[in-house]
Amino acid sequence: MNPTATAVAWIGGSWGAPEELQLPLADRGLQLADGLFETVWVEGGRPQLLQAHLRRWHHGAQLLGMAPPPTEAALEPLLQEAISRAGGQGALRLNWSRGNHRGRGLDLPEGPPMAEQHRFWLQLTPCRATFTPLTAAAAEPGDRWLLINSLSCRPVLKLEGQPLGDWPGAAADAERLWRRLLVPAGLDQLQP
Repeated sequence: MNPTATAVAWIGGSWGAPEELQLPLADRGLQLADGLFETVWVEGGRPQLLQAHLRRWHHGAQLLGMAPPPTEAALEPLLQEAISRAGGQGALRLNWSRGNHRGRGLDLPEGPPMAEQHRFWLQLTPCRATFTPLTAAAAEPGDRWLLINSLSCRPVLKLEGQPLGDWPGAAADAERLWRRLLVPAGLDQLQP
């Protein structure tokens, strides 16, 4: 990872820092959370498990009655440019909202969903995958809980500041579980 790399974003044909680009206030994704996103880990300059993420993204849009998000072929030049600008490792977020909708309220636009009415933007934030302990606010005393998301797997070793027990291999156990859950067979080249 380039230590001087910074987050980069793209929306509507413009590249820039995420805090500099703008999303219209009328966007239903902003106003009503009417959209979906995928977060993809980028390692070694390659989006990991990209096809699986895109299948889920497209399926989610279908379930929400939205037009299909951009295809892998349409995304490829944008992803390569983002990786070039922000470095070869980090969290890539792909966003797809229903876009602006004239009128007020929760009603969906009439007619079939059209991609040109939706809005796509992405952000790549350089970071490192972590497998470090995390303190939890609630758990049953003595239980071992694992909090998992797509970029980190952190064993919960404490409850309200108190140790949950002796678990010296917690970080290694968490990494093994993360790989078993998130890395399909044949894709075990993903490195932490």
